[in-house]
Amino acid sequence: MNTANEITTRYNPKIPFTLIVILASSFLISLFVMEVVAVILLFLWLVEDKQSKKISFDSVAQLVFLFGAARVLSVIFSPFPDSAVPSLWKEALLYATIPPLFFYMRVLSDDYVAKIYTSYLAAATVVGIIGIVQFSMGWVDRAASVTSGYSTYSSYLLASFGLFFFLPYRRMDNAARLFLIIGLVVLFTGMILSLGRTNIAIAGAVLIAAFVFKRIPWKVFVAVAVLTFVTSYTILTVVENKEIDRRKENPAGVSDRNTLWYGAYLRAMERPLTGFGPRTFLDVFPLKEKLNDVKVGSWHNDFISVYMESGILGLTAFLSLLGYVYLRGLRVYSRIKIQRKYRERIFAALMGISALVLSGMTAGFISAPELSIVFAFMLALFSSGVYGAERSE
Repeated sequence: MNTANEITTRYNPKIPFTLIVILASSFLISLFVMEVVAVILLFLWLVEDKQSKKISFDSVAQLVFLFGAARVLSVIFSPFPDSAVPSLWKEALLYATIPPLFFYMRVLSDDYVAKIYTSYLAAATVVGIIGIVQFSMGWVDRAASVTSGYSTYSSYLLASFGLFFFLPYRRMDNAARLFLIIGLVVLFTGMILSLGRTNIAIAGAVLIAAFVFKRIPWKVFVAVAVLTFVTSYTILTVVENKEIDRRKENPAGVSDRNTLWYGAYLRAMERPLTGFGPRTFLDVFPLKEKLNDVKVGSWHNDFISVYMESGILGLTAFLSLLGYVYLRGLRVYSRIKIQRKYRERIFAALMGISALVLSGMTAGFISAPELSIVFAFMLALFSSGVYGAERSE
Protein backbone atom coordinates (compact mmCIF):
# COMPACT_ATOMS: atom_id res chain seq x y z
CA MET A 1 0.00 0.00 0.00
CA ASN A 2 1.27 3.47 -0.96
CA THR A 3 1.15 5.76 2.12
CA ALA A 4 3.33 8.58 0.80
CA ASN A 5 0.32 10.80 0.14
CA GLU A 6 -1.77 9.83 3.14
CA ILE A 7 -4.27 12.43 4.37
CA THR A 8 -5.07 12.79 8.06
CA THR A 9 -7.58 14.85 10.05
CA ARG A 10 -7.27 16.43 13.48
CA TYR A 11 -10.91 15.57 14.31
CA ASN A 12 -12.73 12.41 15.27
CA PRO A 13 -13.81 10.99 11.85
CA LYS A 14 -17.37 10.67 13.16
CA ILE A 15 -17.72 14.46 13.05
CA PRO A 16 -17.10 15.01 9.30
CA PHE A 17 -18.89 11.73 8.58
CA THR A 18 -22.06 12.91 10.34
CA LEU A 19 -21.92 16.30 8.65
CA ILE A 20 -21.49 14.81 5.18
CA VAL A 21 -24.38 12.39 5.79
CA ILE A 22 -26.58 15.38 6.70
CA LEU A 23 -25.34 17.29 3.65
CA ALA A 24 -25.92 14.36 1.28
CA SER A 25 -29.39 13.84 2.78
CA SER A 26 -30.48 17.47 2.48
CA PHE A 27 -30.30 17.91 -1.30
CA LEU A 28 -33.76 19.11 -2.46
CA ILE A 29 -35.12 18.67 1.08
CA SER A 30 -33.71 21.73 2.85
CA LEU A 31 -31.50 24.29 1.13
CA PHE A 32 -30.94 25.99 4.50
CA VAL A 33 -29.60 22.81 6.14
CA MET A 34 -27.40 22.13 3.12
CA GLU A 35 -25.89 25.64 3.29
CA VAL A 36 -25.32 25.54 7.07
CA VAL A 37 -23.60 22.14 6.96
CA ALA A 38 -21.45 23.20 3.99
CA VAL A 39 -20.24 26.24 5.93
CA ILE A 40 -19.46 24.14 9.03
CA LEU A 41 -17.47 21.69 6.91
CA LEU A 42 -15.55 24.59 5.37
CA PHE A 43 -14.58 25.96 8.79
CA LEU A 44 -13.46 22.52 9.95
CA TRP A 45 -11.35 22.14 6.82
CA LEU A 46 -9.68 25.53 7.26
CA VAL A 47 -7.82 24.42 10.40
CA GLU A 48 -6.71 21.04 9.03
CA ASP A 49 -3.07 20.23 8.33
CA LYS A 50 -1.74 22.30 5.42
CA GLN A 51 0.05 19.40 3.74
CA SER A 52 -3.01 17.15 3.90
CA LYS A 53 -5.17 19.90 2.39
CA LYS A 54 -2.64 20.35 -0.41
CA ILE A 55 -2.75 16.63 -1.25
CA SER A 56 -6.56 16.52 -1.30
CA PHE A 57 -6.79 19.56 -3.58
CA ASP A 58 -6.17 17.52 -6.70
CA SER A 59 -6.42 18.34 -10.40
CA VAL A 60 -10.20 17.92 -10.42
CA ALA A 61 -10.62 20.47 -7.63
CA GLN A 62 -8.18 22.81 -9.37
CA LEU A 63 -10.19 22.62 -12.60
CA VAL A 64 -13.39 23.44 -10.71
CA PHE A 65 -11.73 26.59 -9.41
CA LEU A 66 -10.40 27.39 -12.87
CA PHE A 67 -14.00 27.35 -14.05
CA GLY A 68 -14.88 29.57 -11.08
CA ALA A 69 -12.18 32.04 -12.14
CA ALA A 70 -13.73 32.20 -15.62
CA ARG A 71 -17.10 32.94 -14.01
CA VAL A 72 -15.59 35.77 -11.97
CA LEU A 73 -14.03 37.27 -15.10
CA SER A 74 -17.39 37.15 -16.86
CA VAL A 75 -18.92 39.05 -13.92
CA ILE A 76 -16.18 41.70 -14.02
CA PHE A 77 -16.67 42.33 -17.74
CA SER A 78 -20.45 41.86 -17.82
CA PRO A 79 -22.52 44.63 -19.43
CA PHE A 80 -25.30 43.71 -16.98
CA PRO A 81 -23.69 43.96 -13.52
CA ASP A 82 -27.03 44.19 -11.71
CA SER A 83 -27.83 40.65 -12.87
CA ALA A 84 -24.31 39.20 -12.89
CA VAL A 85 -22.86 40.41 -9.57
CA PRO A 86 -25.41 38.58 -7.35
CA SER A 87 -24.21 35.31 -8.92
CA LEU A 88 -20.95 35.68 -6.98
CA TRP A 89 -22.62 34.67 -3.73
CA LYS A 90 -25.32 32.51 -5.33
CA GLU A 91 -22.65 30.25 -6.86
CA ALA A 92 -20.15 30.59 -4.01
CA LEU A 93 -21.54 27.51 -2.25
CA LEU A 94 -20.10 25.22 -4.94
CA TYR A 95 -16.58 26.55 -4.40
CA ALA A 96 -16.97 26.53 -0.61
CA THR A 97 -18.05 22.88 -0.70
CA ILE A 98 -15.39 21.42 -2.98
CA PRO A 99 -12.31 21.66 -0.67
CA PRO A 100 -13.86 20.08 2.46
CA LEU A 101 -15.72 17.39 0.52
CA PHE A 102 -12.61 16.37 -1.41
CA PHE A 103 -10.63 16.34 1.85
CA TYR A 104 -13.01 14.43 4.12
CA MET A 105 -14.23 11.91 1.53
CA ARG A 106 -10.58 10.81 1.30
CA VAL A 107 -9.98 10.83 5.04
CA LEU A 108 -13.00 8.71 5.92
CA SER A 109 -12.82 4.93 5.89
CA ASP A 110 -14.41 2.89 3.12
CA ASP A 111 -17.18 1.84 5.51
CA TYR A 112 -18.03 5.46 6.23
CA VAL A 113 -18.04 6.33 2.52
CA ALA A 114 -20.36 3.37 1.84
CA LYS A 115 -22.76 4.64 4.54
CA ILE A 116 -22.70 8.13 3.04
CA TYR A 117 -23.48 6.59 -0.35
CA THR A 118 -26.45 4.67 1.06
CA SER A 119 -27.70 7.72 2.98
CA TYR A 120 -27.63 9.75 -0.22
CA LEU A 121 -29.73 7.14 -2.03
CA ALA A 122 -32.19 6.90 0.87
CA ALA A 123 -32.64 10.69 0.81
CA ALA A 124 -33.11 10.63 -2.97
CA THR A 125 -35.89 8.07 -2.48
CA VAL A 126 -37.58 10.38 0.05
CA VAL A 127 -37.32 13.29 -2.41
CA GLY A 128 -38.85 11.06 -5.09
CA ILE A 129 -41.78 10.18 -2.82
CA ILE A 130 -42.37 13.86 -1.99
CA GLY A 131 -42.66 14.71 -5.67
CA ILE A 132 -44.98 11.78 -6.36
CA VAL A 133 -47.25 12.74 -3.45
CA GLN A 134 -47.40 16.38 -4.53
CA PHE A 135 -48.34 15.38 -8.07
CA SER A 136 -50.89 12.79 -6.91
CA MET A 137 -52.58 15.34 -4.63
CA GLY A 138 -52.85 17.83 -7.48
CA TRP A 139 -50.62 20.38 -5.75
CA VAL A 140 -48.29 20.65 -8.76
CA ASP A 141 -48.75 20.10 -12.49
CA ARG A 142 -45.39 18.32 -12.73
CA ALA A 143 -43.72 16.35 -9.93
CA ALA A 144 -41.27 18.52 -7.99
CA SER A 145 -39.56 18.75 -4.61
CA VAL A 146 -40.47 21.21 -1.86
CA THR A 147 -37.37 23.33 -2.54
CA SER A 148 -37.13 23.32 -6.34
CA GLY A 149 -39.01 23.03 -9.60
CA TYR A 150 -39.70 19.99 -11.74
CA SER A 151 -36.56 20.33 -13.85
CA THR A 152 -34.16 20.28 -10.89
CA TYR A 153 -36.19 17.48 -9.28
CA SER A 154 -36.02 15.32 -12.40
CA SER A 155 -32.29 15.91 -12.95
CA TYR A 156 -31.55 15.05 -9.32
CA LEU A 157 -33.51 11.81 -9.53
CA LEU A 158 -31.75 10.89 -12.77
CA ALA A 159 -28.32 11.52 -11.23
CA SER A 160 -29.28 9.30 -8.28
CA PHE A 161 -30.96 6.59 -10.36
CA GLY A 162 -27.77 5.16 -11.84
CA LEU A 163 -26.03 5.03 -8.46
CA PHE A 164 -28.49 2.40 -7.23
CA PHE A 165 -27.01 -0.11 -9.67
CA PHE A 166 -23.66 0.00 -7.90
CA LEU A 167 -25.00 -1.29 -4.62
CA PRO A 168 -23.58 -4.81 -4.06
CA TYR A 169 -26.79 -6.66 -4.97
CA ARG A 170 -25.38 -10.17 -4.65
CA ARG A 171 -24.06 -9.42 -1.15
CA MET A 172 -27.24 -7.69 0.06
CA ASP A 173 -29.82 -9.19 2.41
CA ASN A 174 -33.53 -9.25 1.52
CA ALA A 175 -34.28 -5.93 3.24
CA ALA A 176 -31.51 -4.17 1.31
CA ARG A 177 -32.69 -5.70 -1.97
CA LEU A 178 -36.21 -4.46 -1.24
CA PHE A 179 -34.78 -0.98 -0.63
CA LEU A 180 -33.02 -1.19 -4.01
CA ILE A 181 -36.22 -2.09 -5.86
CA ILE A 182 -38.36 0.49 -4.05
CA GLY A 183 -35.75 3.18 -4.65
CA LEU A 184 -35.55 2.46 -8.38
CA VAL A 185 -39.33 2.40 -8.76
CA VAL A 186 -39.80 5.63 -6.81
CA LEU A 187 -37.08 7.50 -8.71
CA PHE A 188 -38.25 6.29 -12.13
CA THR A 189 -41.88 7.07 -11.30
CA GLY A 190 -40.90 10.52 -10.05
CA MET A 191 -39.13 11.25 -13.33
CA ILE A 192 -42.15 10.11 -15.33
CA LEU A 193 -44.48 12.34 -13.30
CA SER A 194 -42.15 15.30 -13.77
CA LEU A 195 -43.00 14.86 -17.47
CA GLY A 196 -39.45 15.44 -18.70
CA ARG A 197 -39.22 13.24 -21.78
CA THR A 198 -35.44 13.40 -22.17
CA ASN A 199 -34.73 12.28 -18.60
CA ILE A 200 -37.34 9.52 -18.83
CA ALA A 201 -35.66 8.18 -21.97
CA ILE A 202 -32.21 8.33 -20.34
CA ALA A 203 -33.49 6.53 -17.22
CA GLY A 204 -35.03 3.80 -19.38
CA ALA A 205 -31.75 3.35 -21.24
CA VAL A 206 -29.82 3.18 -17.94
CA LEU A 207 -32.19 0.51 -16.59
CA ILE A 208 -31.79 -1.60 -19.73
CA ALA A 209 -28.00 -1.16 -19.66
CA ALA A 210 -27.90 -2.22 -16.00
CA PHE A 211 -29.68 -5.45 -16.93
CA VAL A 212 -27.56 -6.10 -20.03
CA PHE A 213 -24.32 -5.59 -18.08
CA LYS A 214 -25.61 -7.75 -15.23
CA ARG A 215 -25.76 -5.08 -12.57
CA ILE A 216 -29.20 -6.42 -11.63
CA PRO A 217 -30.81 -9.85 -12.25
CA TRP A 218 -33.73 -10.20 -14.66
CA LYS A 219 -36.21 -10.52 -11.79
CA VAL A 220 -35.29 -7.08 -10.48
CA PHE A 221 -35.37 -5.61 -14.00
CA VAL A 222 -38.88 -6.95 -14.60
CA ALA A 223 -40.10 -5.93 -11.13
CA VAL A 224 -38.84 -2.35 -11.54
CA ALA A 225 -40.21 -2.02 -15.07
CA VAL A 226 -43.65 -3.43 -14.21
CA LEU A 227 -44.08 -1.61 -10.89
CA THR A 228 -42.97 1.69 -12.40
CA PHE A 229 -45.38 1.31 -15.32
CA VAL A 230 -48.33 0.33 -13.12
CA THR A 231 -47.69 3.07 -10.56
CA SER A 232 -47.12 5.90 -13.02
CA TYR A 233 -49.95 4.81 -15.35
CA THR A 234 -52.40 4.61 -12.47
CA ILE A 235 -51.48 8.07 -11.17
CA LEU A 236 -51.52 9.65 -14.63
CA THR A 237 -54.92 8.11 -15.33
CA VAL A 238 -56.57 9.08 -12.05
CA VAL A 239 -55.13 12.55 -11.40
CA GLU A 240 -56.63 15.51 -13.26
CA ASN A 241 -53.75 17.61 -14.51
CA LYS A 242 -53.65 20.67 -16.77
CA GLU A 243 -50.19 19.87 -18.14
CA ILE A 244 -51.23 16.35 -19.13
CA ASP A 245 -54.42 17.69 -20.76
CA ARG A 246 -52.39 20.22 -22.72
CA ARG A 247 -50.04 17.51 -23.99
CA LYS A 248 -52.96 15.28 -24.99
CA GLU A 249 -54.45 18.13 -27.00
CA ASN A 250 -51.14 18.95 -28.65
CA PRO A 251 -48.85 15.90 -28.41
CA ALA A 252 -46.54 17.23 -31.14
CA GLY A 253 -46.22 20.65 -29.58
CA VAL A 254 -42.88 22.33 -30.25
CA SER A 255 -40.73 22.94 -27.20
CA ASP A 256 -39.56 26.44 -26.32
CA ARG A 257 -36.01 25.08 -26.51
CA ASN A 258 -35.94 25.63 -30.27
CA THR A 259 -36.70 29.31 -29.69
CA LEU A 260 -34.22 29.54 -26.81
CA TRP A 261 -31.37 28.03 -28.77
CA TYR A 262 -32.13 30.15 -31.84
CA GLY A 263 -32.04 33.22 -29.60
CA ALA A 264 -28.63 32.12 -28.35
CA TYR A 265 -27.46 31.73 -31.95
CA LEU A 266 -28.53 35.31 -32.73
CA ARG A 267 -26.34 36.76 -29.98
CA ALA A 268 -23.57 34.16 -29.75
CA MET A 269 -20.83 36.23 -31.41
CA GLU A 270 -21.43 39.51 -29.56
CA ARG A 271 -19.23 38.66 -26.55
CA PRO A 272 -17.39 35.42 -27.43
CA LEU A 273 -14.49 35.70 -24.95
CA THR A 274 -16.10 36.32 -21.54
CA GLY A 275 -19.81 36.20 -22.33
CA PHE A 276 -22.57 38.40 -20.92
CA GLY A 277 -22.12 37.33 -17.31
CA PRO A 278 -23.85 34.70 -15.13
CA ARG A 279 -27.64 34.79 -14.77
CA THR A 280 -28.12 37.41 -17.50
CA PHE A 281 -30.56 35.40 -19.61
CA LEU A 282 -33.44 37.84 -19.14
CA ASP A 283 -31.18 40.72 -20.17
CA VAL A 284 -29.79 38.95 -23.22
CA PHE A 285 -32.48 36.74 -24.76
CA PRO A 286 -33.95 38.55 -27.80
CA LEU A 287 -37.11 36.53 -28.48
CA LYS A 288 -39.13 36.70 -25.26
CA GLU A 289 -42.38 37.42 -27.10
CA LYS A 290 -42.13 34.07 -28.94
CA LEU A 291 -41.93 31.90 -25.80
CA ASN A 292 -44.96 29.85 -24.79
CA ASP A 293 -43.76 29.68 -21.18
CA VAL A 294 -43.26 33.20 -19.85
CA LYS A 295 -41.52 31.83 -16.73
CA VAL A 296 -38.46 30.56 -18.64
CA GLY A 297 -35.32 31.99 -17.05
CA SER A 298 -32.41 30.10 -18.64
CA TRP A 299 -31.04 28.77 -21.93
CA HIS A 300 -32.12 25.18 -21.09
CA ASN A 301 -28.74 23.78 -22.04
CA ASP A 302 -25.70 23.91 -19.76
CA PHE A 303 -23.16 24.19 -22.56
CA ILE A 304 -25.01 27.02 -24.30
CA SER A 305 -25.59 28.66 -20.93
CA VAL A 306 -21.91 28.50 -19.94
CA TYR A 307 -20.86 29.92 -23.31
CA MET A 308 -23.43 32.72 -23.31
CA GLU A 309 -22.62 33.64 -19.71
CA SER A 310 -18.85 33.04 -19.55
CA GLY A 311 -17.76 32.87 -23.18
CA ILE A 312 -15.04 30.67 -24.64
CA LEU A 313 -12.99 30.93 -21.44
CA GLY A 314 -15.81 29.51 -19.32
CA LEU A 315 -16.80 26.83 -21.80
CA THR A 316 -13.19 25.69 -22.23
CA ALA A 317 -12.75 25.41 -18.46
CA PHE A 318 -16.03 23.51 -18.13
CA LEU A 319 -15.19 21.07 -20.92
CA SER A 320 -11.66 20.63 -19.55
CA LEU A 321 -13.08 19.66 -16.16
CA LEU A 322 -15.48 17.10 -17.62
CA GLY A 323 -12.90 15.75 -20.07
CA TYR A 324 -10.27 15.31 -17.38
CA VAL A 325 -12.70 13.51 -15.05
CA TYR A 326 -13.66 11.01 -17.76
CA LEU A 327 -10.12 10.40 -18.97
CA ARG A 328 -8.74 10.09 -15.44
CA GLY A 329 -11.56 7.83 -14.37
CA LEU A 330 -11.28 5.48 -17.32
CA ARG A 331 -7.50 5.32 -16.97
CA VAL A 332 -7.67 4.32 -13.29
CA TYR A 333 -10.72 2.08 -13.84
CA SER A 334 -8.88 0.06 -16.49
CA ARG A 335 -6.02 -0.92 -14.20
CA ILE A 336 -5.94 -4.65 -13.49
CA LYS A 337 -4.89 -4.45 -9.84
CA ILE A 338 -7.50 -1.93 -8.69
CA GLN A 339 -9.76 -3.22 -5.91
CA ARG A 340 -13.37 -3.80 -6.87
CA LYS A 341 -14.80 -1.38 -4.30
CA TYR A 342 -12.79 1.51 -5.76
CA ARG A 343 -13.56 0.48 -9.32
CA GLU A 344 -17.28 0.54 -8.58
CA ARG A 345 -17.08 3.83 -6.65
CA ILE A 346 -15.34 5.50 -9.59
CA PHE A 347 -17.82 4.14 -12.12
CA ALA A 348 -20.82 5.05 -9.93
CA ALA A 349 -19.56 8.63 -9.66
CA LEU A 350 -19.02 8.77 -13.42
CA MET A 351 -22.57 7.48 -13.89
CA GLY A 352 -23.97 10.25 -11.69
CA ILE A 353 -21.87 12.92 -13.38
CA SER A 354 -22.93 11.62 -16.81
CA ALA A 355 -26.58 11.80 -15.80
CA LEU A 356 -26.18 15.43 -14.78
CA VAL A 357 -24.35 16.24 -18.02
CA LEU A 358 -26.99 14.53 -20.16
CA SER A 359 -29.84 16.21 -18.30
CA GLY A 360 -27.94 19.47 -18.76
CA MET A 361 -28.43 19.13 -22.51
CA THR A 362 -32.07 20.18 -22.06
CA ALA A 363 -31.98 21.84 -18.64
CA GLY A 364 -29.04 22.87 -16.45
CA PHE A 365 -27.16 21.90 -13.32
CA ILE A 366 -23.92 23.84 -13.02
CA SER A 367 -25.52 27.10 -11.86
CA ALA A 368 -28.42 25.55 -9.95
CA PRO A 369 -27.71 25.79 -6.18
CA GLU A 370 -28.83 22.27 -5.28
CA LEU A 371 -27.60 20.44 -8.38
CA SER A 372 -24.20 22.13 -8.35
CA ILE A 373 -23.65 20.72 -4.83
CA VAL A 374 -24.83 17.30 -6.03
CA PHE A 375 -22.18 17.68 -8.76
CA ALA A 376 -19.59 18.55 -6.09
CA PHE A 377 -20.61 15.45 -4.14
CA MET A 378 -20.22 13.25 -7.23
CA LEU A 379 -16.80 14.74 -7.94
CA ALA A 380 -15.72 14.12 -4.34
CA LEU A 381 -16.98 10.53 -4.55
CA PHE A 382 -15.00 10.10 -7.77
CA SER A 383 -11.86 11.67 -6.30
CA SER A 384 -12.03 9.49 -3.19
CA GLY A 385 -12.30 6.39 -5.39
CA VAL A 386 -9.23 7.40 -7.40
CA TYR A 387 -7.32 8.18 -4.20
CA GLY A 388 -8.22 4.83 -2.66
CA ALA A 389 -7.30 2.96 -5.82
CA GLU A 390 -3.89 4.60 -6.08
CA ARG A 391 -3.06 4.08 -2.40
CA SER A 392 -3.99 0.37 -2.57
CA GLU A 393 -1.49 -0.34 -5.35
